[in-house]
Order: sequence, then C-alpha cells, then structure tokens
Amino acid sequence: MLSRVSIVTRIALAGVLSLLVFAVAMLFFIKYSLEQAIYSEMQVRLDVAENTMWDMVRAKGRPSLVDGQLRFGDWLANGDRSLVDHVHKLTGANATIFAVIGGKPIRVATTIRKPHGSGRYVNTELVGPARAAYDRGRSFDGESPVAGRLFLNRYDDIRDSRGRIVGLLYTGIPLTTLQDKVARAMRVAIVGTALALLGSIALLYFAMRPLRRAFSNAVTIAQGLAEGDVAQRSNVVSAGELGAVSSAFRDMIVYQQRMAMVADALARGDFSMKIVPVSARDRLGIAFAHMSEQMQGLMQQLEVSAMTDSLTQLGNRRAFDARMRTDLARAARRGGNVCLALIDVDDFKAVNDEKGHQRGDEVLSKLSGILRGLRAEDAAYRLGGDEFAVVFSDTSRANALVAFEQIRRQAEVDLEGTTISIGIAFSANGIVDAETLSRHADAALYACKHRGSNVVIDFDSIKSLEALGGSALPPKPV
Repeated sequence: MLSRVSIVTRIALAGVLSLLVFAVAMLFFIKYSLEQAIYSEMQVRLDVAENTMWDMVRAKGRPSLVDGQLRFGDWLANGDRSLVDHVHKLTGANATIFAVIGGKPIRVATTIRKPHGSGRYVNTELVGPARAAYDRGRSFDGESPVAGRLFLNRYDDIRDSRGRIVGLLYTGIPLTTLQDKVARAMRVAIVGTALALLGSIALLYFAMRPLRRAFSNAVTIAQGLAEGDVAQRSNVVSAGELGAVSSAFRDMIVYQQRMAMVADALARGDFSMKIVPVSARDRLGIAFAHMSEQMQGLMQQLEVSAMTDSLTQLGNRRAFDARMRTDLARAARRGGNVCLALIDVDDFKAVNDEKGHQRGDEVLSKLSGILRGLRAEDAAYRLGGDEFAVVFSDTSRANALVAFEQIRRQAEVDLEGTTISIGIAFSANGIVDAETLSRHADAALYACKHRGSNVVIDFDSIKSLEALGGSALPPKPV
C-alpha cells in the first residue's frame, strides 16, 4: 500500500506524524509540569494554612482536654466553627480540629461539608492512612481520602502542658483543585497546540508544493528521456536546491538534444559538426567526438580513394570529369582556354603479353611520374587501362604543343623503348563542352595511332587538313 504512495506524500506524512508525536509529547510534558507546579503551590498553601491555624490556636491559650471538651485557654473548640472558617477564608484550605477522646481523634470543628449541603463532618472519627499513622504515634503528611474525596492532607499533634496528645490540627486541599486547574490549563494548551499543529501542517503543505512540482517535473522528464523524447522542456520551479535539480534536468535535456543532433548528423553522414565534450566525464561526447574525427578521416580517405587511381595515384575518371566541368564553367564565365590531352601507351597490349603485367604496371607508374611533373595548376588523370588525360587551363596552343612534345620525348627515354601518343583538343572561352572536347581529343589520338604512334597531334590541325581537302598527317618525328 505504502509503495504506491509518492515519495513527496511520504515525506509529508512523515512530517505530519512527527508533528503529531511532538505535539502529544509536548502536551504530556505540559501536563506533568503543570501538575508539579500546582502540587508545589498546594503544598505552599498548606504550609500557610498550617502556620495560620497554629498562630490562631496558640493565641487562644494552652490546649487542654476536660470532660471530652477540647479547650484552648478559655476558648472551647468543640462546636465553634469560627476559627476553621477563618483559616479557610484566609488560605482557601480546609481546616479541622480533632479532640482525642478515649484514644480516638474525633472532629469537633471542620470546614469539610457533607454532600448535598447536609452539614459538616463533625463528631466523626479519623479514618484511613491518617488514623494508621496516628496509631503508630506519627504525624501524617500526604494524600488520603476524606469524606469520599482525595485530599492533600497535613495532620499535627496538639499536646497539653504535660505533653499528652489531646487533639489534632488538620489542614487539607482537595486534589480535585489540582485536577480542575490542570484540566483548565490543558484545555488551553490543547487548543493552542492544535492551532500550532494546523499552522505547521499548512506551512508544511506550502513548503512541500515546490518539492512536489520539482519531483513531478523530474519524473516526467526522466520518463520522457527513458522513452527517447528529447523535445521536452524543464522549467526551473524554484530557487535553491530544487531549482538546482530543475536546472540539472534542463541541462540534461539540452545535452540529450545536442547528442541527438550529433547522432542524426552522423547517421546522415554529415561529419562537419564540431563536437566538444562538456567535461572530462562526458564519455558520450568524447566517444562521439572521436567517432566524428575517425569518420571524417575515413570519409576523406574514401573521397581520395574514390577520386584516385590505386596504381598510379593520379586522379581517376571521376576526378577528371569534375575537373573538366569546373574548368569549362570557369572559362565560360571569365574567358580563357581549356586544353585536353588524351595519352595512350603505344602497343601496350604487346608489352603486357611479351614482358608481363608487372612490366606493364611499371610502364604505367613511370608514365604517371612524368605527368606529375606538370605545373601545379595542371592535372593528370588515369582514365583506365593505358589511357591518361591531362588538363591545361589558360594555356596557348603553342605552349601546350611544346609541353606535350617534351612529355613525349621524356617518355620515350624513361619508358625504355615504350612510347606514347598524345591527342590534343582546345576549348576557347568554354565554347566546347566536355563531351565534345573529349571527342576531339580522342579523334586527335586516333590520328596519332593512324600516323604510326609516338607522336603529338592537335585536333585543329586535323580540321585544317580536312578543310584543304587533303589527308596528309603531320610528319612522324625523327
């Protein structure tokens, strides 16, 4: 049953029970303290009453017992209520004078009345604990029943001139006085305690409201995070510790939202987001940062690999296509020339068949080394097999022919007898598109093969010959 009650309710119940226990304990303490204080007051009143009574009887004269009559000097105590009434009036205590007749203390004057207003308890014998004490020759000071009620009593011996006990002086206060006073005081204390308890419970309620909101907010957020909901918000419900809890949950949500964005970016393949761990204990942030760095490196490697020929380390066809689009678009915007050269190893199949593929790979690698010696703004590519391409930007036809002739001659030397053919095409101001430029360069390369290889031919020279109606090709170099 208690397990179903929220922790805030448990704290509130514990607080209320603690207040109740404290209130009950306080009431018991107050009752005990009141009883002790009133009891002490009653004893003081008895002292005053006793001393007053003794002062009055001594003032009457010496005590004596004559024919069963107790006298103080000439004053006859039997039946005279004036003295005891006067003591009662002065002190509020009950007073009684006993005459010891035949060894029995008999009341001869008293303020104690019989029930229902039917007179006083005169001519009655002393009974109970006080009589037992008298029989043992002792005085009595304490609680004992008198006339059916419990009194706080005090009995003193009255002795004549020869030291014989001729009577007793009694003063007493009914304990109902104590009970009445305690009851009245306790009623006030109970009302005050109840009001204080209600006020404390009200204060506890208002004090627990922020705690309840904070716990409710925390539980809602925790449940949402457990279900993967990072779109929620955490409001700071108060200052102090509860505000710190709410702020911590708000920071947790912000952190989870940030991690979710990072995860989404990584899942999309976007590794450009900068991931900074919030602290040295942020293992998730550190892991994502390392993952992002590793994936960035891997993607860069993949991009390089996707654009690079594995044997020659030159750009591949994808890189070539991208460069052609870029250079032709720039030439169309700004003006300028784009020169494309297609290079083919002469009789490469024979090299592979006669000397083996290892020799063929060696020839391709050496040729790529020659092509890497171009200007920084130029680029060489392996398009596949023994076919290579070189792209020059903003280069005149004359300079390009000189450069490619040097490449042909160097290849003739470095490739140790293996030669290359080069077909060249130009696009002025980006007028010729990439596909057309490639066909022109390929046509020039074909013309090279027709001429007998190991030659450089420009596509424009082919067009010039066709325009003249001839079929002559450029002379084969010596």
